[in-house]
Amino acid sequence: MGHFTKTCHPPETLASMYVEVRKKKFVTISTRKALCALRMVLPPYRHSDEELITLVAEVAIDAGLAVEFDTRET
Repeated sequence: MGHFTKTCHPPETLASMYVEVRKKKFVTISTRKALCALRMVLPPYRHSDEELITLVAEVAIDAGLAVEFDTRET
């Protein structure tokens, strides 16, 4: 198994990369799945869920994709 290390990319770049990969197969971006993916590679506790969801939603909308706001409220 590979070793995961936290990235030094800014969250804006990671959100763009996530949407770019997903838009090749999907027309809708799930905020729950995006948040999970970004949390795997970002250092913990630097950005709120809301900040990350906003970044992903903005990039997805700019790319012409629909956004499914399906994250659970805690």
